[in-house]
Amino acid sequence: MKKIAKLIGLMLALIIVMSSVVISSFAEGEGYLTYTEYSSYAKLTKCLSGARGTISIPSTYNGLPVKVIGNGAFSDCSLITEVTIPSSVTTVEQNAFNSCTSLKKITFGGTACEIGNSAFIHCSSLESIKLPSALKEIPAEAFYDCTALASISIPSTVTTIGKEAFKMCTSLTYVGIPASVKTIRDNAFIGCSNIESFYVAPENTVYSSSEGCLYGPFESPYDSDLSNPVTDKAFIQYPNAKTATSYTVDAGTLRIADYAFGDNKYLTKIVLPAGLKGIDDFAFYNCTALNDISIPSSVTTIGSQAFGKTTALKSITVPGSVSSLENVFYASGVQSVVLQNGVKTIGTRCFENCKSLTSVTIPSSVTKIGIGAFYDCVNLQSLLVPDSVTSIGSSAFSGCSKLTLKVYAGSKALEYAQKNSIPYEIVDPSVTPSVGVSEITVYAYPSKTSYYYKENVDTSGLVLLVVKEDGTTDYVNSGYTISPSKLTKTGSVKVDVNYGGCSTYFNVEVSYAWWQWLIRIFLLGILWY
Repeated sequence: MKKIAKLIGLMLALIIVMSSVVISSFAEGEGYLTYTEYSSYAKLTKCLSGARGTISIPSTYNGLPVKVIGNGAFSDCSLITEVTIPSSVTTVEQNAFNSCTSLKKITFGGTACEIGNSAFIHCSSLESIKLPSALKEIPAEAFYDCTALASISIPSTVTTIGKEAFKMCTSLTYVGIPASVKTIRDNAFIGCSNIESFYVAPENTVYSSSEGCLYGPFESPYDSDLSNPVTDKAFIQYPNAKTATSYTVDAGTLRIADYAFGDNKYLTKIVLPAGLKGIDDFAFYNCTALNDISIPSSVTTIGSQAFGKTTALKSITVPGSVSSLENVFYASGVQSVVLQNGVKTIGTRCFENCKSLTSVTIPSSVTKIGIGAFYDCVNLQSLLVPDSVTSIGSSAFSGCSKLTLKVYAGSKALEYAQKNSIPYEIVDPSVTPSVGVSEITVYAYPSKTSYYYKENVDTSGLVLLVVKEDGTTDYVNSGYTISPSKLTKTGSVKVDVNYGGCSTYFNVEVSYAWWQWLIRIFLLGILWY
């Protein structure tokens, strides 16, 4: 009987000791963690969803070093607020902390660790993270939707910032890119609406910053030994919390990257450089204040929705160097669009939902109008479709309730209008439609550029280079108007020239003649007397 009592007492003592250990472990958060053991290390595979507060991951488990935090290990642990990762951990796998919505702070104790894709995605309360000082890559979607993350210190060892790595980090205000970074994947900072400035270390040989904007070889396809660098300069990202109303893209820039200006609310004017080659998808998407932009004649590609939802943009000319347009102006505010000669395809949903569109100039180079190209353009009343068009997609003009197509006899457009019960007018092919003017510049200046006060301007010798809406050019020496025609100021005077609704100018020098000086001196003498 005594032996039984002693045995029971011993068991109770063990239970009490074990309970205290369990309570202690749970207090540190370890009791919620499960592992998988391998021959030389342990992998943390799961944190129970009931875990809360601070979690300190141990450096060992059953005598084995904890080296890996597994795929989704803390996924949906919505009550934990802080995690300390020991120096033993060398790998954090993808989605490891996915949707830990109360997690505010993460500390890495070690210097070397690899982080997997989407490791901290949807950690919407994350305010602070100390990254390993020897980290080499911030992977794709690593901090996607970390909306409370106000700052990030990127270690000087990082060479790659992955695709959408900081997407929707709406509290970020400043980003510093160290000299070590050689690759920034597309849309790395998309949706970071409060960034005021990007800064790139001057020693960085691949990327640069100018006026707080990020430049570099967008989506650089470097190989492992950096023997295949891309040298084309791209504009990567404009800081959308910057309140400037105009911006001039640096000379030498060849590409405007995906979403580079997307969602900007302040810019009214953007100047693109001569020599620009491409405008990528969503480049100016939802730039709601933008009303002044010209596409250089060097541009050959414009991406999907590049000008989508640019609600303040009223008119634009697409150069003939751009052969195809696919869904470029979705829900834009454009009223007038000129497609210059050379454009071949008005592609799928190109002008979909452009409810303010009233005028589109289609050149004879166009052969195809795609599916839903003018879908729901409710204010488009008249559209001349040249007989060069041989293909028109379904629903190309659906929802255009006021539209009357102007077509040529025997054309594909006439056949399409009849088949789809669209009102039409047959155009007389002998009547050449007038072509508007899109731009004028001074080709040759007037012979006389020096004048006396109150002389009339002599325009002899003035020749204008006229660029028409269809992309053709002409030289004219008459038919224009000038202002002022009489020079009533001295010094350098600007003379405005107007032709075909466009304007340019030249300067002349105006001074007083000797006899005008005498009159002025005489009058001043009388006034003084």
